[in-house]
Amino acid sequence: MSCEIQSNLDIKRFLPHRAPMLLVDIITDISNNHVITTYTIPVDSIFLKDNILQETAIIENMAQTCSAIVGQKYFNDESLDVKVIGFISAIKKIEILKLPICNQTIETKAELIARFEGDDYNICTMDVSTFLQTELIAKGTINLFLQKV
Repeated sequence: MSCEIQSNLDIKRFLPHRAPMLLVDIITDISNNHVITTYTIPVDSIFLKDNILQETAIIENMAQTCSAIVGQKYFNDESLDVKVIGFISAIKKIEILKLPICNQTIETKAELIARFEGDDYNICTMDVSTFLQTELIAKGTINLFLQKV
């Protein structure tokens, strides 16, 4: 894949997740080494408690954002019928500073730190930060594992 930067892409091209587990709306910027996504928190989200998005949803949003970088390999070509499983293999550190509420839009930015690729799998380490407007509300470093099945 080239280093060409793409923008405003439907996340469903890069992830197998669907509602209510899809916690990213749009990829606003993506390359081989970074990604930026947005997510507007719906009022009917299963991750809301008293209209506040819970920590688990922030972490899942971060993981889905990160996996879009690696997911490009499997999902960017719509003609391929590829089945992929993926999961967080390690959380090196996570700090949640603030929780957003329903109808707010968060922006999540991730940078690829390290990647190990095999023929049927990818393991990567990512630094990731989530913002509410310009305010940093969460940051961390996570490892992801994706495998073709």
